[in-house]
Amino acid sequence: MSSKSPATALPAFPWLRAVVLPLAITLPLTILCLFLDKPLSDYFRSVSPRGDIRRELETIQQFGSASTIALVFILIALLQRDRLRRMLDWIFAALVGGLLFNGVKLLIGRARPPLDDPWLFQGPGPTIEQGIKYAAMSMPSTHTTHAVIGAVFLSAFDRRLRPLVWTLVGIVMFARVALGAHWPSDTILGLGIALAWANLCIHRYWGVRSLDAVWKLFVPRASPKFPEVYEREKALYSLIAQQGKTRKDAHAAT
Repeated sequence: MSSKSPATALPAFPWLRAVVLPLAITLPLTILCLFLDKPLSDYFRSVSPRGDIRRELETIQQFGSASTIALVFILIALLQRDRLRRMLDWIFAALVGGLLFNGVKLLIGRARPPLDDPWLFQGPGPTIEQGIKYAAMSMPSTHTTHAVIGAVFLSAFDRRLRPLVWTLVGIVMFARVALGAHWPSDTILGLGIALAWANLCIHRYWGVRSLDAVWKLFVPRASPKFPEVYEREKALYSLIAQQGKTRKDAHAAT
């Protein structure tokens, strides 16, 4: 049996690809987009759909919200109960990330599009004095951050879901601008910081490991569940990769 601890059983984390690169791309894009926010926002709002399509868009923009998490939790409990503990990583990323990203909103204090001034940044002082108003907390878009967290989790849970969930993220970003809730730069910043955060939380199993740590405080003799969860996920990924290779070889043979 290996003497390595559960934490060291994880492969080396790709900091450059998973954290540095998303931030290095989206932060400059956010700054550039500040100069284009007004015309882009005006255009997207001008093509915003009406009627039933608008209502559908308003529904889809909730992807990644608490109701999405609850629905996926139920589906996994019904279909793959042995993997249910993995949901802790999404829940952890969403709860802690929600606190962090709303804190950033408060610090920046940017006015939302209805106030018609993309350069109105009040900072935390006036925002707090005004009672932490919705209209003064535009950057980043937390609908986008929660959608990205959900997409990262579901992509890790089953890579076949990647095209679907990242399409949903794009729709969420469009909806937040077209419906007049955010400037485009708000969504780009939300995309970048949430991608870096979610990669850390979900690919490092922070939710599963955090519960293990808390449980250990109250039940010192308890065995951590992380090694079991990690080994199961690793075996499943290997199986899926092998099945994909088999299908590819069979297709090439025909």
